[in-house]
Amino acid sequence: MVFRSNKFWISAIAFLLLVNKSSAAEPLRLSDKSFPLQLQLDKCFPDRRPNLEIELSPEFEEALPSPVFPELAQTLKLEKINHPRVQFYLEYFSGPFRGHFQTWLDRTAIYQDYIQTQLREHNLPESLFYLAFIESGLNPYAMSRAGAGGIWQFMPYTGMRYGLRVDFWADERRDLEKSTKAALSYLTELYNRFGSWPLAVASYNAGEGKVSWAVEKYDTDDYWELIEYNRCLKPETRDYLPKMIAASIIAENPEQYGFQKPPRQQPLAYDKVEVVNPVDLNKVARYCNISV
Repeated sequence: MVFRSNKFWISAIAFLLLVNKSSAAEPLRLSDKSFPLQLQLDKCFPDRRPNLEIELSPEFEEALPSPVFPELAQTLKLEKINHPRVQFYLEYFSGPFRGHFQTWLDRTAIYQDYIQTQLREHNLPESLFYLAFIESGLNPYAMSRAGAGGIWQFMPYTGMRYGLRVDFWADERRDLEKSTKAALSYLTELYNRFGSWPLAVASYNAGEGKVSWAVEKYDTDDYWELIEYNRCLKPETRDYLPKMIAASIIAENPEQYGFQKPPRQQPLAYDKVEVVNPVDLNKVARYCNISV
């Protein structure tokens, strides 16, 4: 049993972005306030293939960082930092989603150090931290409509497959230490299978079976080539890596995009206490002067 000295933030993230039904031949100009937007967590864009020719407002183009988060580009071997979908999410996070994104940024002060330390110890790219960032907004109590839970958004079966307890009495997907260990094991397995971090990241979202099918069907292991096929992967997966890249760029350059730097906080600290008999958590919390 783990007692934590920090309060966890519980947030419900739901947002809508209405998609314009205007001609697909016209480029999207995200600075146009008359353009209605629609976005859902699990279905970012409609099945119709969007026109990826996105026209950014001049003031936003000036804010594009240079260089763009070189560590992410190097360790994940990303060659399309300037892909239109990356630019779309740069402006979306800086615009309609700004309030939520600032909340996510604030949580990095608590969780980033621990997660990136674990990534280093497992010889994995530290930039994989941003996978958890976009999965849950670093909210250990986040729960998707599909049933994925915790910071790493494990589905119950996948969590149990990697050693997490998920039942009436306990949900270890919410345990930072155990869920991070499970996530790193899963990501390592995915990388060993595909030999590509972009494909491993896509598989974390869609499942390895779907990505394997796409690689075989279209005879390519290039993630950026696969996402050009409209029916190859679901829209959420096609936008998954661009969203992760955009989030990392802003998180590494918050003030450049008009965000506040995360407040200084002590990294998450806790003690482990093994109990033999049932214990009333309310009493434990009272004795430790912490919340349940």
